[in-house]
Amino acid sequence: MAVFKFIIELLIYVFFAWAMYSLAKGSILCHKNSMKFDGYIWCYVLFFTIISAIRWRVGVDSASYIEIFRDGVVRDGSKEYIWDWLVLLIHHWGLHFVIGTAIMAFLQIFFLCKGFQQYKYMLIWFPVVLFGGRYYLGLMNGVRQMTVACVYVFLVKYIIERKPLPFLTGVLLLYGIHNSALLLLPTYLLTYIPFKKLPNRRILCLAILLVCFAIGQTPSLQGLFKYVEQILFITGYDNYTDFYSNVLEGQGEEQLAFGPTMISFLLCSVVLVWYAPELQRTYGKVIPYFNLWYFFAVFYSCGYFLVCNISHMMIRPFQYFELFQAIMLALLLHYFSINKKRYQVHLYALIFLIWVCTIIGIYKACNTPIEFTIYKTFFGRY
Repeated sequence: MAVFKFIIELLIYVFFAWAMYSLAKGSILCHKNSMKFDGYIWCYVLFFTIISAIRWRVGVDSASYIEIFRDGVVRDGSKEYIWDWLVLLIHHWGLHFVIGTAIMAFLQIFFLCKGFQQYKYMLIWFPVVLFGGRYYLGLMNGVRQMTVACVYVFLVKYIIERKPLPFLTGVLLLYGIHNSALLLLPTYLLTYIPFKKLPNRRILCLAILLVCFAIGQTPSLQGLFKYVEQILFITGYDNYTDFYSNVLEGQGEEQLAFGPTMISFLLCSVVLVWYAPELQRTYGKVIPYFNLWYFFAVFYSCGYFLVCNISHMMIRPFQYFELFQAIMLALLLHYFSINKKRYQVHLYALIFLIWVCTIIGIYKACNTPIEFTIYKTFFGRY
């Protein structure tokens, strides 16, 4: 019975990935030369919005967001004016909380699609990565911050195009959703740094990644975070001050197990770095954002492995760049698929490697009374 439950729960996520995969493929087959949102892409967006809007207890903070929309909860002294306005508007009008979760889910997928709508083939493989890796649960957990991260994927174009005004305007608007969006302002300066050679620095990137991983497996970095508390109040994490204080005093250390999930995270990062030169030769001139996407993906991987054993809250700032890793993995899957004769085994191996996260997560959740991984809806619960 437990095996049957595991298979059914896993197939739900497989179905989600397949549905969006099929819609994106349909868009390319019927509107190959169009870069606009056609009916298939709108269904792609709508499908994600609906399944994410009606979810229940999928992502650790998901229940909190339901309560926030249902009860109209805003923090005293909050400067997240856009978010507070949305919460109070839904509560004041007596709308169902699903309207609030739907709006946030729509913003997430819409801006992700806008971020690479010119490259529709990425929309085919993106849901395979999204639902197979940790990315979907990440979107459903830190909803406000990850909504900002999704919009940032779109705003990156203004870094490459050297358009400071729309980039600055976008970040300031995002500040009204989550104050930590201020952390993204300095990234505009990356427009003056050449990243063209970075994907070809395979050995250097691998060395940095593995060093970060090795250091992160020890508690030696804990002392470096004594300055974190000083910047919490200006980056939107002030409500985590007590939590961070406990971590810095050694009371909140969270040691992650070095098991299949961690190994899959590491191997996905290694594979991405290893095939970066091939990706750049194929997509570097076609996608002007490629080199910056790759930099953010590697930056996220290194940052994650450095701090993941200190506390999951330390990962939060790095999560602004998490989606770029998902984007690059989707691009690598596409590269393997168009060179299937040579990389067929690589394609299926990478898909399995990505899906280890969901497979292990569901396996553990099936044996846990209170869990936040298995997909559930609110029907019959509220």
